[in-house]
Amino acid sequence: MCRPGKYGPGCTESCSSHCRINQTKCDHFGHCIYGCKLGWRGEKCDEQDCDFENCLRCDVVNKYIYCSNCTTGKFWNVTAHSCVNCSNFCKGGSQACNTTTGVCLHGCQPGYFGFNCDKGCVIEHCNECRERVFSYTSNQVYCQSCDDGYYARDNICVSCTGNCVNGEFCDRNTGKCINGCAPGWYDLMCDRKCMIENCTQCVSQGNFNPPTCKQCDAGFYQNKDSCKECSPHCKGGQLACNNSDGSCTQGCQFGYYGLRCEFPCSNNCFVPGLCDENGHCIGGCQPGSFGPQCDRRCPPECSECNIFVDTGKCPDCLAGWYGALCDQRCSPYCKRNIYSNYLHCHKDNGSCVDGCIAGHYGDNCNLTCSENCPLKECYRGNGKCKYPCSRTRFGEYCEKKCPENCKFRSADKLSCNEITLMCVYGCNDGFFGDYCNKTCPSNCKNNQCDRVSGMCRECAPGFYGPSCGSLCPSNCKNGLCHFEDGYCSGGCNNNMFGRNCSSVCSAWCVGGTCFHQNGYCDQGCLGARYGLECDNVCSSKCMDSLCDQLSGRCSKGCMEGWFGEKCDFSKSSYLMFYKIQTGSILRKLLKH
Repeated sequence: MCRPGKYGPGCTESCSSHCRINQTKCDHFGHCIYGCKLGWRGEKCDEQDCDFENCLRCDVVNKYIYCSNCTTGKFWNVTAHSCVNCSNFCKGGSQACNTTTGVCLHGCQPGYFGFNCDKGCVIEHCNECRERVFSYTSNQVYCQSCDDGYYARDNICVSCTGNCVNGEFCDRNTGKCINGCAPGWYDLMCDRKCMIENCTQCVSQGNFNPPTCKQCDAGFYQNKDSCKECSPHCKGGQLACNNSDGSCTQGCQFGYYGLRCEFPCSNNCFVPGLCDENGHCIGGCQPGSFGPQCDRRCPPECSECNIFVDTGKCPDCLAGWYGALCDQRCSPYCKRNIYSNYLHCHKDNGSCVDGCIAGHYGDNCNLTCSENCPLKECYRGNGKCKYPCSRTRFGEYCEKKCPENCKFRSADKLSCNEITLMCVYGCNDGFFGDYCNKTCPSNCKNNQCDRVSGMCRECAPGFYGPSCGSLCPSNCKNGLCHFEDGYCSGGCNNNMFGRNCSSVCSAWCVGGTCFHQNGYCDQGCLGARYGLECDNVCSSKCMDSLCDQLSGRCSKGCMEGWFGEKCDFSKSSYLMFYKIQTGSILRKLLKH
């Protein structure tokens, strides 16, 4: 008898692992004592219980029997519970798929995606779609790889700029030009046009800064932020220059020198145009020129050129010039020599030999005398005025000035105090105050007012008051009145009288006029009137109603029956009174 799990003549065979309960339960023939596990059959449980079409092998998971290995070109479909055809869109065809899961072994043909390549890609210009699964009900299709000339962005394929170098396609994922941009374009995607003239390749300096040129066109070189044309004097032409610094790579053409061959050799070289890389003449200079580049000549104002060529200095200059090279003009304000009429200045420092012309001072006569100096003349050494100042100015430079409205007495006497600047002799008409800087009232007579108070001394015709600010009364004769109180000193206009001519003459005055002092009629009275102001009526008993205009006495006597100076007594009344008086006297006499 064999130990558990073994059977056969030599107990060398193992019971099937598909025996039910466990693999140790088989008899000495290898037959499973308790039957087979699910999915197996036969006495030894060595035959699969697998009747699915196109299935090569089955398996059991949680009592679920399925085909774990379909025939080539098939895979197990859980929903159909059978082996179904693999997708025709697998790379290599439907035969190139996993026979269990249906996953395409080499991926999908262009335009399809999914594990089984069973979904069509609807993203335009995408040759490989993918799917992100967020949940059982939510997913997102995106492009894993776009067609040549496109790149993935925001789940779609966007066209490359077309500006990559040599017409290359951009990176399918980022859109960047891997090997750089075509000439005239820059930035990562080569989508920005280079606006620097004659620049082959620009370099970005960020979004807010202009680009710089990395490489200029042939025949140009980098010069700060631009491309500058190479010198046409490079040996080999403009193309034979370094496009970084413009240096001529093969040297210069004859007659030029410098890193960029931009400088011409001096024509004063012994052999014109023959110089080294520093411009120094090879073989020396032509007569009259000197210096390494033979660019120095004897100045035309140098008195002795032979000495200058040997020493580089002029021993003396012609009239009107000075300096080591006699290249500086003497000041035009130097005084000319009275004999030669030439203008001379010191050869070394330019100081004027014969002094300065009027109005200037200093060693070189380049300083201007004060405009306030009489005749504009001053001492050469210090600029102080040579002659006395005008009557309104003082100081060494006549720079100080008396107030302009000070009155002056004589040309040799200053019109103000030199310390206080107060006016000494009073003010010009129209001004007052210590400095005569205050204006007299506008209506002062002759524009004159008191220097201290500013009050008018007299008023202009038609005004009165302390400041002559009041108009004379309108009825003053000729508009004139006393300047202090406005009294009409010249009389009144016709028909008016009083101090201010504010009263009207009596209407009974002859001509309507009267004396302006008291209103008395000056030409007598009209009609039957009398009195100083013609305010009394002549007696009606005066003959022709005429009476003396002063006393009222009737001029032509009285009418019949009247008597008295003013004809104001009746004769009948008088006789009666006389009789009464006489009778009374007689009676008194008879009694006695």
